Amino acid sequence: APTVAMIRAKAVLMKRLKGLGLLIIDHLLYHGRPDPRMGEFEAIRANLQALKKLAKDLHIPVILLTQLKAEYDAMREVRRPTDSDIYGGSALRQEADVLAFIYREEVMLLKREPHKEADGYGSWQGRLINSLGKAEIILSKRRGGIGHGIRTMGFIAARTQFTDDVGRSVAIARDAYFGRTPEQQRL
Repeated sequence: APTVAMIRAKAVLMKRLKGLGLLIIDHLLYHGRPDPRMGEFEAIRANLQALKKLAKDLHIPVILLTQLKAEYDAMREVRRPTDSDIYGGSALRQEADVLAFIYREEVMLLKREPHKEADGYGSWQGRLINSLGKAEIILSKRRGGIGHGIRTMGFIAARTQFTDDVGRSVAIARDAYFGRTPEQQRL
């Protein structure tokens, strides 16, 4: 696994040779521990601190992606994720300047589709149809600023595209869900 020191060396070189305006790192837990004797929390925190220093030294934003814990995915309940649902949650909460989630209720509902004859299938389907073509950006933490909360945006899955035009993305998603072709959509 690449260490944060290796990422730093590559980023510094890239900044010097070609310029670097943004660094996106996927995925938090794939990076080695600075010291093998460190526990998971300490290692995550040390890596986060090193990445914050890198961002400051290179004068660039660093976006660090992580995933939700398996327990979140295994839940039967459909709910928005919280800080405690991500790997390294408490260390991230302490060190991150911004902590944000992308939540698509449609995806969670499709993973939990009940049998068509099951009680509650109609309400599940109604909830699914209402969620099509939407994504929520959940701003959980923003150090030194305002803006906590949830913003609903349009999401066009076929292009992995976010848009402010929620109505258009909902129409596209519903057409795809109900199997209408682009030609049928024009009628």
